[in-house]
Amino acid sequence: MSDIRDKIKRQIEILGIAIENPEKYKIVDLEVMFNCNEATIKRDLKDLRVLGIEIHSVSRRGLRVESNIDPKVLNDLINDYILLNNSSINIEKSTHFLVNSRKEAALSTVTMIQYCIDKNLIAKILYKKQNRKNTELREVAPLIIFYGKNEYRLFAAEDKTYKQFLLSRIQSVEITNKKFKPVSKNKIDSVFATSLDFWLGEKTIKIKLLLLKPWYSRRKLPLLVENQTIIKNSDGSLGLEAEVNSIAEVAQWVVTQGRGIKVIEPLELINLVLNLAKGVVRNYKSDS
Repeated sequence: MSDIRDKIKRQIEILGIAIENPEKYKIVDLEVMFNCNEATIKRDLKDLRVLGIEIHSVSRRGLRVESNIDPKVLNDLINDYILLNNSSINIEKSTHFLVNSRKEAALSTVTMIQYCIDKNLIAKILYKKQNRKNTELREVAPLIIFYGKNEYRLFAAEDKTYKQFLLSRIQSVEITNKKFKPVSKNKIDSVFATSLDFWLGEKTIKIKLLLLKPWYSRRKLPLLVENQTIIKNSDGSLGLEAEVNSIAEVAQWVVTQGRGIKVIEPLELINLVLNLAKGVVRNYKSDS
């Protein structure tokens, strides 16, 4: 990473830390965290103030942000930060949603999680599940921030199991001093390789689909997952075989494609597709 990228990344992380922990960290603490000197940290704070962010080091206390940050500035900072760490993410819609729902906390969540990823540090997160009133304190090993269904998500290890968390539902983040063993990029990539969209898991299931010519002749052949194979049958149809980690996602995709795709196996996937299709039909029967 170039010096300018290091500088931008560090400045945004300092801001995120100050938002989440007002007056907890002094300049000397940041010198240790980012392995730089006092003059560098002070220049970083000055650069942030040029952006209209009232961040100051309070005498005998620590860093704090004095006022609310313009949402447009927050959007730009988060977009820049996400792209610095993962250039493949579709940022616009997901950043807008995150800032709308979490305001300044959006930036602190993203930066503190990424700091833990970079340093292989366990993070304590206060997490609120959907349709739950109470929050849960979780200790996780953050591995990567990714994008799915218009939202930023955290792929993390917890109790030796891979899980995902919506960043918009993380209420707070605490950086601990506990290290975790890094997970290789190849291992992470192998988990994503069997995911159609955003569901991740280590257990995979083999599926077989039949693609009829009237369907695939009107569009490009689907790329569901990286490991798929497509075989041409003697009657002109195509067979698609793959390993996936969520047949629920496959079932939802099949139903949206209309006529021309048939599930051959497994039986569990066939039943899921039938139940989803029957549910759609019932929606219209109830109106008659």
